[in-house]
Amino acid sequence: MCTRSRRSPHLRRPRRLAVAAVALLAALAPACARRQALDAPALTRLRAVDPELRQLRVYLDHRLVVVYPDEEARSLAVRRGVVEEATVAESLRHVVRRRSAGAVIAATDDGRGLWVSFDPACETVDCAFHFIAAGDDAFALAEVPARAGRGAPEPHRGRVVEGTRLRPQLVDPQVSAAQILAVPRRRGSVPVGLELRRRAGERERVDTERARGFDRADAEGPR
Repeated sequence: MCTRSRRSPHLRRPRRLAVAAVALLAALAPACARRQALDAPALTRLRAVDPELRQLRVYLDHRLVVVYPDEEARSLAVRRGVVEEATVAESLRHVVRRRSAGAVIAATDDGRGLWVSFDPACETVDCAFHFIAAGDDAFALAEVPARAGRGAPEPHRGRVVEGTRLRPQLVDPQVSAAQILAVPRRRGSVPVGLELRRRAGERERVDTERARGFDRADAEGPR
């Protein structure tokens, strides 16, 4: 006689919890904020409700690493009849992650230029990152801030390896001489853009109207 084994109720609990978790995430999915590219038309709509853009928070669409080289320090010494000359080069790497929120410090009147700070201590355009609207109206990194006592900054997209250096590129030579920073590629350059978090929802407002009805006196009619 075959017998059917029964599972312990304790073994069923993790599966029930997993199903409940999936259902909860599915229910909350429409309310989650999604990221989308920030372009000039979207900025115009945002300035209509927030003229100073003080409440807006923006994010990079890719990790950014800015290398600030330092001047080389040289030392000269004679040890045991041998002249020893050493060169020490120190550099600073400033990393801005994709989840680092940035605040708009300033914007041009035409809405095609932004200065963004990713550090609460930076409140001026001198220490902010400059973004401009490229050919597709999407904002792209155009300039990184300099550091006092450091050499010219070297921005990299993602990480500091060969082929990730951001270099000046003309947005559209036939239209203007504006430049953005992008990684040169065979099929076109790859810049570092701006994104915003957007939460879209649908609300339905229903007005309820109840029929008054007729009471008994009105139903009998006039006498």
